[in-house]
Amino acid sequence: MVQKRRYEEEFKKQIVALFNGGKSFIGHFCETKETMEETLDLIKKMYLKYKADIALFFNTQYPRTWQFTHKDVLGIRIVASEYSTFTSMMPIVETDEFTVNDQRNIYYEALNYCGRSFKIDSIKNE
Repeated sequence: MVQKRRYEEEFKKQIVALFNGGKSFIGHFCETKETMEETLDLIKKMYLKYKADIALFFNTQYPRTWQFTHKDVLGIRIVASEYSTFTSMMPIVETDEFTVNDQRNIYYEALNYCGRSFKIDSIKNE
């Protein structure tokens, strides 16, 4: 938790320094629904306090990356069947801690607070 707070403080400084904009990702192999909700809370805080325009993306384990090649050890299940769907604009992975729909729900809730310059309209709940 201390590390998360340190990350939050650094993230705040970077957002302010980057002309009130930035990006964040959800769906990392080590995440839980709770940590994704913490990311959402941080986005809300940054928007309400600084009017930060933060884009939210999905962590994607592209072929040949470290996470892709270690997916079994990391507990990552890739639910996409075609490589053409491997983009940071739609969730393709699940773990024992979260599903693609959990990620979608966080994303849609975050739309009220982030990414006004970039919104992903192509993803739907399955």
